[in-house]
Amino acid sequence: MLPTVWIGVFSTRKLALIETSRILRHTEL
Repeated sequence: MLPTVWIGVFSTRKLALIETSRILRHTEL
């Protein structure tokens, strides 16, 4: 696979993790 594809997948996963962490923080508060 092309490295650009891997970077795209990694970035999307990173964003998903950040969003999930934000939701968890909101639920905690």
